Amino acid sequence: MVAVKVIVGALLLGLGRKIYWLFVAAIGFAAGLALATRLLPNQTEWVMLLVALVFGVIGAVLAIFFQRLAISIAGFAAGALIVDALLKSISTSNSVLFYVLLIVGGIIGAVLVSVIFDWALILLSSVAGSLLIVQSLQLTGLVEVGVALVLFLVGLSLQFGLMRREKR
Repeated sequence: MVAVKVIVGALLLGLGRKIYWLFVAAIGFAAGLALATRLLPNQTEWVMLLVALVFGVIGAVLAIFFQRLAISIAGFAAGALIVDALLKSISTSNSVLFYVLLIVGGIIGAVLVSVIFDWALILLSSVAGSLLIVQSLQLTGLVEVGVALVLFLVGLSLQFGLMRREKR
């Protein structure tokens, strides 16, 4: 499971904007994994991985046929996943405030993707990719923050560089 999360995170870091359906599929995968972990805590890793893959495939299919809707849903999911990852250190995962913040993060993500499509895809995929990798490595404290920040900056650099080349 760790290897899959690192690979998906790395793909998001490098290609989140370029292949937007990959972004939607990867965010669907990450959201499915987060939901499976919360809702099916006693299941095997394979069941959780299967749930995550189903969400990823649904995301990819939506992205291909309903681009705007899929991107908005992925933006919402990415925003919520980012808030979830940031709040992991605070043990408020069952409070009303936690769910309100998840929804607010999701709305911000959906609005960002709808308004500034390319830039939001780069930003959200870089954040989501770095968080996926850091979570799978189970780092803590300042090391976790430092590695996440470095990965985020690498993702931004890679994707902005690719976008600049395309425009030439």
